[in-house]
Amino acid sequence: MSGFELWRQDDNGNRFLVSGHAERADAEAARAAMEAGVQHKQLYYVVVRETQDSETEGAASRTLETS
Repeated sequence: MSGFELWRQDDNGNRFLVSGHAERADAEAARAAMEAGVQHKQLYYVVVRETQDSETEGAASRTLETS
């Protein structure tokens, strides 16, 4: 499973998680809304979030291979 995170980086280089979204379109819409306001020296960007479910599935498949 994956999702999308909206992050903000301020003019000092500090990064902050703003929100999480299941769909990329929702994350991009939130980014656009943040950027539509007063112009600041901040950067907003969307990244893919990987959940731990993929690690669990990988462990299960390794267990099956050794049985």
